Amino acid sequence: MEYVKQHLLPRLYAFELMMAPYAIAHMKIGLKLAETGYTFPEDGPRVNVLLTNALEPVHDINPELAFEAPMLAHEASAANRVKEYLCATVIVGNPPYSKASQNLGEQYQNLIERFRMFSGERIREPGAILFERDINNDYVKFLGLSRNSIERSATGILGLITSSSYLDGKNFRGVRDALTKTFNSLKVLNLHGNSRSGSLARQGIADENVFEIETGVNILLATKLEVRADCSTLSYGEAIGSYDHKVHLLLTNDASLTGYSSTIDPRRYKSLVPTESLVLDEYSEFHRIDSLYGLAVDGIKTSRDGLVIASTADECAQKIRTFMNFKGSPESLEQEFGISVANWDFEFAQRYLQQTFSTKRIFRLAYRPLDFRYIYYDSNLVFSHREGKMSHLIKGDNLALVCASRLSANGFNHVLPADCLVEMKYASHDTNSRVFPVFLYGSSNSNSTAQPNMGVAVSEIFGSLKTPSVWSELNEAALALLNSPNYRTRYFEEIKNDFPRIPLFSNNGLRTALSGLGRRLIRAQLLRSEVPDSSFVFGGKLGENICTPVLADGRLHLSNSAYFAGVSLEIFEFQLAGYQVCKNWVSAGNKSRIQRKGAVLTQKDVQLYRQVLFAVQETIEIRSLIDSAIESHGSWQDACIESYPLPDAANLLLAQATIEDRLKVQKKAVAATKKRAASASPTGATSLFDFDDDLDGLAAASGAPPRPKSRATPATKAAGGKASGGAAPVEGLNDGQVMCAIRRVLASAGSGGLSRDDLIRSTARELGHARTSPALKEALDVAIRRAVRRGIADNSGGVLTLLVKEMNGFDRDHLKAQLLVAIRAVGGTCSKAEAPMLLARALGFARTGASIAALVDSLLRSLLRAKQVESRAGQIRVLRRKE
Repeated sequence: MEYVKQHLLPRLYAFELMMAPYAIAHMKIGLKLAETGYTFPEDGPRVNVLLTNALEPVHDINPELAFEAPMLAHEASAANRVKEYLCATVIVGNPPYSKASQNLGEQYQNLIERFRMFSGERIREPGAILFERDINNDYVKFLGLSRNSIERSATGILGLITSSSYLDGKNFRGVRDALTKTFNSLKVLNLHGNSRSGSLARQGIADENVFEIETGVNILLATKLEVRADCSTLSYGEAIGSYDHKVHLLLTNDASLTGYSSTIDPRRYKSLVPTESLVLDEYSEFHRIDSLYGLAVDGIKTSRDGLVIASTADECAQKIRTFMNFKGSPESLEQEFGISVANWDFEFAQRYLQQTFSTKRIFRLAYRPLDFRYIYYDSNLVFSHREGKMSHLIKGDNLALVCASRLSANGFNHVLPADCLVEMKYASHDTNSRVFPVFLYGSSNSNSTAQPNMGVAVSEIFGSLKTPSVWSELNEAALALLNSPNYRTRYFEEIKNDFPRIPLFSNNGLRTALSGLGRRLIRAQLLRSEVPDSSFVFGGKLGENICTPVLADGRLHLSNSAYFAGVSLEIFEFQLAGYQVCKNWVSAGNKSRIQRKGAVLTQKDVQLYRQVLFAVQETIEIRSLIDSAIESHGSWQDACIESYPLPDAANLLLAQATIEDRLKVQKKAVAATKKRAASASPTGATSLFDFDDDLDGLAAASGAPPRPKSRATPATKAAGGKASGGAAPVEGLNDGQVMCAIRRVLASAGSGGLSRDDLIRSTARELGHARTSPALKEALDVAIRRAVRRGIADNSGGVLTLLVKEMNGFDRDHLKAQLLVAIRAVGGTCSKAEAPMLLARALGFARTGASIAALVDSLLRSLLRAKQVESRAGQIRVLRRKE
């Protein structure tokens, strides 16, 4: 009993804002202590559950409160003392998750001020409103309060269950930065349960929340043991499934069920969620699209679409004339135009328009993908007009690249061109569109004053740009690249939380080819292309009411009798920016009553809809041509990311004499080697170099010096190598480079073949080595043996010849075995789009094309049927035998 009185109650404090849970907390604590036989003595101590807003700082108490509500005054005084003097070392809680925070005064901002910083610099976001909304969430303030309290105590433990949005959200990178620099250890148990994003549901995974809410939650355990802390241990686990499953896990405290793993990841946003991405390092080195431009602006938000937006300029002008002369009540005005006049002085707007109305204020508007309307563009009618920056798109001939800053849809197709004003939902159905004008205009409104809208990153990426035409070409190439299906598949996990990033256009020929395709795409998506007479031929009658499009027997029906012939299912279901284009062209604006559905079908509508259908057809075709252009210039790695060779099983060949001794010194290296050696190769290979996908890390662990950069020859470039000024030393060789070099040398030698020594010397020269050192000779000898095992080369009587010239010349079972080995070499998982490149490099083919992609697709289907791999969300994972 003395322990409770002297040591427990004086050290236990809690804050509660609401009276009901405040009373219940006292009752439950009292009942629990009563079970032990403890009774509260008259001289105290009390249960220190205090009625106060935990986020509210110490403040003066209103003297009148002591007379009106003495109990509340006493509670406020006690809470002030605790807040001022308490140095808490253990903090637990379940704070509220409210984006619409009521704690927005200046007195609360110090709780989140640290979260506005990342890597020592203040975060500056284009979407500042969304950023402020996110970090002002009440649970973030509680994280700040808890962090500040532990900082003040210099040591402590924090345990909170909160929303999971801070784990990997872009706007919360300052939160993660602060946590990793405050605490020595972070442990996260992600309980998922987010019914809003539906990411698990889209993968066919049933998932329930542990609370009756829609927001996904997690448990954070953080430990600070030193005055100056930096996170050295970051563990992540997760629980997915039913409510009962998660509760059982939490009650049994069985860590093995959560898959905890060490995931220290000091990359750009310091995500607390581990990634299985094979391309994160590669993608992080690209440049964010917004860094290419000096000026950017969010899309227009009118708040009065029904009044200021129309399908034609004449209709738009007529609406404004009707409005400015309208004499009815506010209610009838709202009914007439489908708008709200709350908090808007519409009578002032009417008087203003009666004096200033001009058709010169009517401009074309990019309203939805492939859907262009007209807007009366005036700041007295348009709520968020952005005229200061958006005006660059109406002062002269111009173009803009428009994209979303984040995605919630399953797939990236949120980038479009525009040559006019842009509405906020143009490039995304559920978030704002960011507009990047290609040129900026001065006050003279003349094309001669147009200046490239280049950001500081442009000179680093593309060098000096001497003419506006070069700048235009780069924008066209960027748009084409962002429309590449391979790009979108390869980097979807990286793109979905941020602006897309653009890689280095290291190949001038590719840049020119992409620029041409980008121009064609721009013409199509801005509805400038001329539609052939034979395409999408119209049939039926004009003058009928437009209805929801229906596809039947290759005809798209737009009214009772009107139809367009030759429309495929692919075109009909095609989506841009989260919209189904063919249907959305009819239904867009229904809430504002500016939809086309129900309107009379005119000849102009027919011409416009044929352009829309043709634009969709062109977009589909151009996207395939973009990937073909990349393939024809040396595949993705060779053409666009020459500096980043594909991860491979033999990323390093360490010096042969000391590698095993060095590795034995380090436990990490030994464990990694044993783990990889435990995986059986279908070909029977047991060499370390057949399995290790991170020999750079092993080399560092063993004390080996960092590998020097290598000079790229044609073979190394083809295999994804990097040109950096010198021949690749032994520890810089890449398995893909070596296999491609061996294949190239043997192909040149013809049927006569080469002796082993000649092949070693020729391969060394192909890799850029003028001399063949003993270490290099032995490393290449090992590589040649691998080439023989893989079926690239044949060794007959000491003469080595090229065994198989084409991929389809290999035995199918052999190809499946090699594909499994190649995927295991990169950790056992890869995207479906990467599989052809993995197999091609392993067998020495520098380029991949449609035939190899089709072959690998067939191999994967066979492996799936045999349950040797599994496919989920575009990722291929090799299964162990017990799976």
